[in-house]
Amino acid sequence: MEGISIINSTIRGRVEPHIYAFRTLDVPFFTKVGDTYRPVDVRLDEWRSKYKKGLEELFRSSALVNSETYFRDYAVHRYLEDEHFHQLQPDEVKPGVYYSNEFYKDVEKEHIISAIKDIKDNYGNPNSKYSYYNAVERLPEGRAEFKRDADWVPRKNQEEVIGKFVNANEDGRKNLLM
Repeated sequence: MEGISIINSTIRGRVEPHIYAFRTLDVPFFTKVGDTYRPVDVRLDEWRSKYKKGLEELFRSSALVNSETYFRDYAVHRYLEDEHFHQLQPDEVKPGVYYSNEFYKDVEKEHIISAIKDIKDNYGNPNSKYSYYNAVERLPEGRAEFKRDADWVPRKNQEEVIGKFVNANEDGRKNLLM
């Protein structure tokens, strides 16, 4: 087991994209739905550093529609929101518990399976409400919509990165990557 841990902490390459879901007693009655390009077990271990109380995997599945196309967790979130599942709000989290807006109340494994079926069934539909991505180039296919409110505020760590980027640019650095 220790050897696997060393390998996982050393290798940072991409693997087939996956959708995963978990529950934690830190955020009772809610299910977190995310995606990852790394092994799901590695991603779940990262979440265990944020959520200390009983993190339990609920679901994992490939996010491939076919060998050339995949979808992101945004598509699953869109489905859940359209089905009127309540999205966790910052004021619903106890002080000291890490907040993520990817938690949805009372979501079960069957709901995620239904979401993925709907996402796959809608692939190729020009009026699809979902975004799809090229698995080779990792770029959006067609139009890509990301739900962002006009009053979106970056998280503290994002503010820090943005500030460093702006400062480096003002200092004349042009070879920046964000």
